[in-house]
This record gives sequence, C-alpha cells and structure tokens, in this order.
Amino acid sequence: MANYETSENTKRALIIAAGQLFTDRGIEASSIRAIAERAGTDSSMIKYYFGSKDGLISAAIDFVIKPWESRSLTGYVRENEHLFATKDGQRQLVTELISLCFEYMAPDPKIPWKNTFLMQCTQHNHIGLQRVLDKIVIPDSTLFIEVFSRITGNEDAESAHCWSLTFTGAAFLFACNPALIQMAHPGKLLSPSFYRRLQHFCTNEALWALGLIDNK
Repeated sequence: MANYETSENTKRALIIAAGQLFTDRGIEASSIRAIAERAGTDSSMIKYYFGSKDGLISAAIDFVIKPWESRSLTGYVRENEHLFATKDGQRQLVTELISLCFEYMAPDPKIPWKNTFLMQCTQHNHIGLQRVLDKIVIPDSTLFIEVFSRITGNEDAESAHCWSLTFTGAAFLFACNPALIQMAHPGKLLSPSFYRRLQHFCTNEALWALGLIDNK
C-alpha cells in the first residue's frame, strides 16, 4: 500500500511540475530533466511512469480535464432531453449548459496553470492538440451544434459555432489571460464578481440569439 501511494504521489508531482513548467516556459522549452528536478525526483521516473515526454503531456491533459469529463455537457443534455419540449425548458437547459462551461473554465487556484496549458497544447503540440480535440473540442462542438439546431431549426454549423463562441470564447479568454482584460481597464482592478457578471451577459446573449428571451 505504501509503495502504491508513493508511486501515485510521484506521478502526481511529475504531472503538476510539468504543467507548471509548460505554462512558464512553453511545452517545447521544458526539458524532462527540468520537470523531474521541479518534482523532486529523477528524470528516469518520467520514462518509467509515462514512457516519454509526450506520454507525460497526455497525462497532464487527462489530469486537468478530469473534472470536465466527470460533468460531461453531453451527459447533462442526455439526462435532460425533456427540456427541449418547451421554451421554458430550452431556456433552462441552455442556461445550465453555459453555467457548466463557465464552472469548468473558471480559474482554479489549485491548478492555476490549467487553462494556459490547454491553450498551449492547441497551439504548439500535435499530440496535445489531438488529445484536447478528441476529449473536449470535438464532443462539445458537436453538442453545441445539436442544441442550436434543435432549438432554432437551423442546421448551419457555422451559425452554431458563432453562437457557441458567444460564451465559450469569452470564458476561455478571461480564464486563460485575465491580465489581458485587466489591461483594458488601467487603474481600476476588476472586481471578484467580474467572471460571474461575464457569465450573466454571455448567457443573455446566447439566449437572445436563440429567441429564448425578448431582449438582453
């Protein structure tokens, strides 16, 4: 039992160290040796537990998206199919769907590197990119197209993507780089409630675009 706990602790330490370094230095610039040093272990442990740096990248992605998978957007919709039957139900479904998106994308003090790391994966690493696409982007985009189509009767995928970006884009931008938003308001710190206010405005925009509220 003690050996198992030690093994799991070492794996977790390597994943966290990798995520921190990937965020600080970039994925390509973070060496196996530097990751192991930050984790307080030997670089041979990366090969032992993950096979390679790419294996560690995949493990880090799985680590940060586990909460997302456990609260699957698709799962929520499938469990609440009855809400499509009425306008009030559709409004409830879309509001909760957006709430789940914002909940996951919210900055996490326990994993402050989460969102920046995922963004780096989509930009710089082909293995990380494919894993993020397979685990998050493709399933969620497919779901958003379905929800948009079932509510509006419009099957145009580009229109659905534009609609979903009204909330996913804003949430992800702020979660990944709140400093960028802050720069637009020099001399005045953003309030702790800013993220929830952003969610409120994005939700109203999304509902209005679907014809589920009369005004924003």
